[in-house]
Amino acid sequence: MIIRKLTAYFVLIVFLTIPFQAYGTPSGFEGGVNNEYLYEEMVFVSGKPMKFSGELAISEGGRGDTETITYKYNLTGDDSTVKTKLTRSVTFSTNYNNRNDKGQVIGQTTLSKYSEKIEIGEDKYELEDFQFSKSDVIDKQ
Repeated sequence: MIIRKLTAYFVLIVFLTIPFQAYGTPSGFEGGVNNEYLYEEMVFVSGKPMKFSGELAISEGGRGDTETITYKYNLTGDDSTVKTKLTRSVTFSTNYNNRNDKGQVIGQTTLSKYSEKIEIGEDKYELEDFQFSKSDVIDKQ
């Protein structure tokens, strides 16, 4: 009995001393819940969590050593008592630099275009600034 209590206290102390961290990532790298038919995400901008769902269209392209991917979101809220709409367009460009001497490729991803507008009832929100950059080293061996 005493061993169970000591074990429970030990586990509790371990969980309380480990710092928990939350991370945010840009749209398209995490997103909401998506399948080929429906995209859903939670929006917290109004102070009350609202579930938005709708269409997510993903298009990819590229030329030479540059690839682009564009995510277009057209969502509405599930609450039928309030008029809601979310439109977002995100374009990422990745430039690849072949390093044959090292057997690696360096991929540098930047945000080339981002726009987001949310309407909840009479309130309108528009994103004015967004910054993002990411680098990857890909081993070809």
